[in-house]
Order: sequence, then structure tokens, then C-alpha cells
Amino acid sequence: WVDDQIYKIKGESWDNPGEVLDQWEMQVGVAGLAYHPTANVLAVTSNGIPDMIYFVDPVSHAMLAQFPHPAGRANSGAGCEFDETGNLWVASQKDNMAYLVETGLGPIVDWLTWRPASGSIPAGGSCTITVTADASRLGPGTHHSRVTVFTNDIEYPMITVPVSFDVKRIPVITATATPMVGEPPLAVTFHAEVNSPETLLASCGWSFGDGAGAVGLD
Repeated sequence: WVDDQIYKIKGESWDNPGEVLDQWEMQVGVAGLAYHPTANVLAVTSNGIPDMIYFVDPVSHAMLAQFPHPAGRANSGAGCEFDETGNLWVASQKDNMAYLVETGLGPIVDWLTWRPASGSIPAGGSCTITVTADASRLGPGTHHSRVTVFTNDIEYPMITVPVSFDVKRIPVITATATPMVGEPPLAVTFHAEVNSPETLLASCGWSFGDGAGAVGLD
């Protein structure tokens, strides 16, 4: 908080770790920083009179929201960190206390994206936002997150839309051949079974590797 500067630097996986990518001045007595990648929000805690918490757009540096530190102190603010649910841990030095602050930003997930991420809408207009849920790394079950939109509307500065995503269990295919060994000519009975309790299948198919195939349901 000495020079009121916020820096974005290259990490250890970059070509030149420590190189400054971006910096800007924020005269609040910066005490802690935490980034919410899903909502693309930088949380800033201050050590000032009074201690405050700010939400900042890390690209435009615009102030998105601000509210007092829950300790209600001055010159006591310290570091902060988001947990996996998207809520913010903040510390108070004078109280020797840590507080968990509800943010409304939603969980930190890597399966939910939306485009466009920013833009402007004329008065009375509308804009379509495309939300994409990627199930490639998710297990079966229902997953929850939120789409968070910040606006310059005084009455609705932050809008959150809950998102529920249901991932079905993938079909399991088992195949057997009887007998497994023998001398030619050998008649082999092939049996394939598909277990798909959560996904409706119209048909399934397989190939014997000799150009012949079959389609059916068991």
C-alpha cells in the first residue's frame, strides 16, 4: 500500500517470469488481491480509513463494486483470497480475525464461459449472451454456477443468473466372444451389451475388423 500500484506480471510458466504485463494506480492503500477467474473480477482489500473491499475489472480497471470490511475497522485490512465457492476470505490485523464474505459471484469453475464478456447496450435495447457449459472434465451429476454481469445501472449494479448443468452417465459397452481360443475353422459367438441407465440410445454398432459389422440393441 506504499505506492498504491497494482501490477499484473508473468508467472513462472511464462517465457520471462516477473515481467510486468499491466499496472495501474489505485489510491486506496492496497492490502490484498484475489482473482475470480470465472467472473473475471479482481478483489482488492484496503488498509485505510475505513478498511474497504473493492471489486475491479482487471482489464479496464473500472470499479465494479465496493463495500466496507466486515470488521468495521480502520488501518487494519490485510490479505484476501477467494474460496472454491466464490466467497472471499479477508483478514483484520487488529482483530486477529479472518472473515468469510459472501460475494454473489458464484463458484470458481473452469467449465462455464459466456460470450461476449463485455459490451454496451443502448437504452431499451437487448443483447444475446451465449453461455457454454463444457462437460468434458465433469463427473456425472448436477453442477451449479452463476453468470455474473456488472452494469452501470444504479439500481442493478450486479446481476447474477444461476446456472445448473446436468451431466449424464456415459453408456458402458461390454463385449464377449465364446470360445476365446480354438483351432480354425472355429465358430465364435459374439455378444455385446450396452448399459445406459441415464442416456436414451436409439442403436449401437460394432465392427469385427473384417469389414463386417452389426447394429442393434441388447
